[in-house]
Amino acid sequence: MKNYVVLFLSLFFMSLIACGSDTTPQTTKIRYPAVSGLWYPSDKQQLESLVAKLLNQNKVDVKIEGKIIGLISPHAGFSYSGGVAACGYNLLKNKKYKTVVGVGLSHRYPLNDVSILEEDIYRTPLGDVLIDKDWVKKIKTKLPSLKYVKDAHIKEHSIEAQVPFLQAVLSDFKLVEVLVNRITDENMKTINTIFEEAYKDNCLIIVSTDLSHYHPYVTACEKDSETIKFVLNKDFNGLIESMQKGYTEACGSAALVGITMFINKFKLKPTLVEYKNSGDVTGDFDRGVVGYASIVLIDETKKEETAIPSELEEINYLTEEEERILLGIARETLRQWVLEDKKYNPPLPSEEKLKSDGACFVTLTRDGQLRGCIGHIIGREPLYLSVRDNAIAASSEDYRFPPVSKSEYDNIHIEISVMTPLQKVSSIDEIKVGRDGLVLRKGRNQGVFLPQVPVDWKWDLYTYLDQLCRKAGLPAGEWKSKDTEIYKFQAQVFEEDH
Repeated sequence: MKNYVVLFLSLFFMSLIACGSDTTPQTTKIRYPAVSGLWYPSDKQQLESLVAKLLNQNKVDVKIEGKIIGLISPHAGFSYSGGVAACGYNLLKNKKYKTVVGVGLSHRYPLNDVSILEEDIYRTPLGDVLIDKDWVKKIKTKLPSLKYVKDAHIKEHSIEAQVPFLQAVLSDFKLVEVLVNRITDENMKTINTIFEEAYKDNCLIIVSTDLSHYHPYVTACEKDSETIKFVLNKDFNGLIESMQKGYTEACGSAALVGITMFINKFKLKPTLVEYKNSGDVTGDFDRGVVGYASIVLIDETKKEETAIPSELEEINYLTEEEERILLGIARETLRQWVLEDKKYNPPLPSEEKLKSDGACFVTLTRDGQLRGCIGHIIGREPLYLSVRDNAIAASSEDYRFPPVSKSEYDNIHIEISVMTPLQKVSSIDEIKVGRDGLVLRKGRNQGVFLPQVPVDWKWDLYTYLDQLCRKAGLPAGEWKSKDTEIYKFQAQVFEEDH
């Protein structure tokens, strides 16, 4: 009997451990990866590394005037089409979309109508993405005939191939997956309603398709060039006729025709980002190749939105003890300068970082209001002395305020920002709001913002850059000028206990 009790308790506690390893409720419906380990690595770290590498190696210079509302992107294995896909996804960095509506096709299921995924979670090795069930419910109310054909989605990769890129470039989003195979009047009406509602709700639209399949290299280039031209010219009738005659082709033809109809109706601007085929990628031009294109869809009447972080990204350059020492130097400096009219001579610290040249800002506040802020962005003296000298300057040399008086001293709060070395920015895609402070220079004009400024003011990237131009005495938008230089830096920001 004792052995049975031990066995029961062992199984009971094992079941608790097993349940504790996955906090997802058993009632949650999950769409599991279908091509993980085939189209892309199944290991999280390997996939993160691959996507980051593809994004870093496939940056393009495409001028975007307006808001990106959609992207046409390929869906082959990442070693084949990943570079072309990355070109488009690079343009989405720092952008803000609450919901992504992905429209693809079902390769393995003979889908006659349009199907919309009705699970709760979309899972990839990079983590779970929530399905926007409210948006799905909303669109189904508008389109009562819209179905969920589970077998069409369960092994399909056309949208799955997009999600790891979305997870890499967007900070927070929900997903909607729609599949359509056939070009029929009813399907085109349904798809265009979905596109229009997504557009009205400021969703990002992703259309997933490869182009021609397994033709000789030159033939593939000719066919794909015609397909792309029809899309760029918004000629959906020409595209349909060409596909019917076999002149052009795309596996996601229904989604491609639907998006061409949509951009024609709403007068959006399609712009080719990149085209390659598998021959360009592998160097094998003798066998049949598959074509890939990345086309960005732009609404020139709207201003782009970018993500606004709620808090500053933490930088761990100094230890807590080093922070404590610097705050102590700043406080004693302020005490002696304001109350005793003396310049503090702090003892030489033992910490190497504090003895090395370092740049910093010292910010003084009173009752939550700025009372002085002075600093420099390039290290020119030991960091501990830089803190001392900038504490003095913040209290007595900030032209915006009178010197701190003795009666104010007890109510002054100290914050220190220690800077990393400047890095020149070649593209604004390299800037991350909430992490990077910026220096902008044009001729003799210069403006500086610490990393916490756009967070405190809830500025997106473009507002951040415009405000920096104004601080430098330049018109908003001057950051786009070729002779304007932008540098970024990070800062470890710490303050006295309240």
